[in-house]
Order: sequence, then C-alpha cells, then structure tokens
Amino acid sequence: MADITSNKKQTRSSVNTIMSWGTIIYLVAIFAGGLADFFYHIEIISNSIAKIIGFALIVLATAIIFWAAISARRLIRNISNEVSVDVFKTGSYCFSRNPTYLGLSFLVAGLGFIANSLPILIAALVAFALVHFTALKQEEQALEDRFGEIYRGYKREVRRWL
Repeated sequence: MADITSNKKQTRSSVNTIMSWGTIIYLVAIFAGGLADFFYHIEIISNSIAKIIGFALIVLATAIIFWAAISARRLIRNISNEVSVDVFKTGSYCFSRNPTYLGLSFLVAGLGFIANSLPILIAALVAFALVHFTALKQEEQALEDRFGEIYRGYKREVRRWL
C-alpha cells in the first residue's frame, strides 16, 4: 500500500513538473513574440478584425483553462487505486487530453491577434509544436507508467487536442 501511494506521488510530481515546463514554453513564446514584434512588427489583417478575433480567442482560452482546472481537481479527487477510463473522462478531459495546453495555445494566439502581430502568432505556433513534440510525450509516458492499459484506453478514446 505504501508503494502505491509513493508511486502516485512520484507520478503526480513528474507530471506536474512536465506541465510546468509546458506552461513556461508558452510564457517564453509570449515574451519572444512580443520582443520580435517590438523590433519587426508585421500586421496580419486590419486592426478592427484582428482585435475581435483576438478578444474571442482570449475569452475562449480563459473558459477552457478554467474548465480544465475544475475538471483536473475533480479528476485528482476521483482517482483511487481502482481507476477506469471513465475516471479520466472528467469535464473538459472527455473532449481533449490536454485542455490546459489547448487553452494556452488559444491565449497566445489571441494575444497575437490583439497585437495584430505576425511574430507573436509565429511564436504561438512554435510553442504549440514544442509542447506537442516534447512535454506531451513525456507527460503521457509518465501517465502510462502509472496507469498502464487504463490510460492507453483513455488515449484511444479521447483525442490529444480536439
């Protein structure tokens, strides 16, 4: 029993560490895109349309991130020694395995549109690719190590993004 508890704490710790790096990647994207925009501003479309799109993306991103946070709390509370695929499919996690990263992607893209800045949008795409090919691979491996076939079943039923 102590071994299971220890394994849970270790998995949660490693997943949280990996998620921290994913969030940092998005923060660096905002900074790098803003810095690039400061030196070389390239507009995407007319300002009024860009601001509307940006505002809509930021509202959507905020809703997704809050829904993911609430769902994650419920998910953590429901995980016990007897885990099933349905336990993972809680709230926003029944539509996307990574709703927080999805929300962060929309948030950075929304900031790019609000600023009407191609460099920020490029930074958002680079952050998305980095998270997709690095952090998510590690995060999913840690979850597979902990939950085995149950998590693999969840992966088969729910898409990574949408």
